[in-house]
Amino acid sequence: MYLIERDIKTADKDTRFQVRQSKSIPLLEKFKRLLDNNAAKVDKQGLTGKAFTYAINQWDKLTVYCQDGRLNISNVLAENAIRPFVIGRNYV
Repeated sequence: MYLIERDIKTADKDTRFQVRQSKSIPLLEKFKRLLDNNAAKVDKQGLTGKAFTYAINQWDKLTVYCQDGRLNISNVLAENAIRPFVIGRNYV
């Protein structure tokens, strides 16, 4: 996913949307099938089972960036923007 995003980093929002629809969505659908087909086969209390459950439960949030070319795949820019404020807090 990130390789696709790297290639369209400087593209306009319409191009990013089209590329995500043609390249990212098929990969995400393949990953979702893998999750659905194997979730029952792994120990739900194990790390893999917890990861599968989390990915399935968060699927809409994981894939929402593909619905709008203005959205980023990651929220790292937002986290970096608020970090100075969070680090400067005094916790009592």
